[in-house]
Amino acid sequence: MNIISRKKNRYLSIFLVISGIGSLWLTYWWYILAMVNPSGPQVGSMFTIENYFILGYFILNSTLLLLLGVMFLDRKFKIGSILSIVLGILVTASLFIFPYGEGFDFFDNLFFNIIISGMVLGFPYGGTILVPMFLFGTYKGLVRGINYFRGKIDFSNT
Repeated sequence: MNIISRKKNRYLSIFLVISGIGSLWLTYWWYILAMVNPSGPQVGSMFTIENYFILGYFILNSTLLLLLGVMFLDRKFKIGSILSIVLGILVTASLFIFPYGEGFDFFDNLFFNIIISGMVLGFPYGGTILVPMFLFGTYKGLVRGINYFRGKIDFSNT
């Protein structure tokens, strides 16, 4: 059984909170660029169901990452582990979402499209740093949540 120290848990929790705030920041700018500012670079036509789905998906994932960090900071490890597993499933599920009725294209995949557009179009807003931070925090939390429920991690020292 691996015992997670208080210091290690605190550093990861602060990292998750910062990543969640950064993700919300990037989501706000994606909303401005894609749906409000018609003269800026667009991720699709302005008011489509797909853009609202993606906006809701971004807000949900960013909020879950922020809550995950707060739960680990507040030492609510069971709730944090559940949130981390839900967030990991949501992010991983986007690997299987492709546009309906079109041929298979690797870059039309929601997961890769978000990563590439977030890092390239979001470059002026910190997307090059924030997208990898989000992915690292998501999957680090997922591994920690799964290991917590399997009994491989003990937070009793925190």
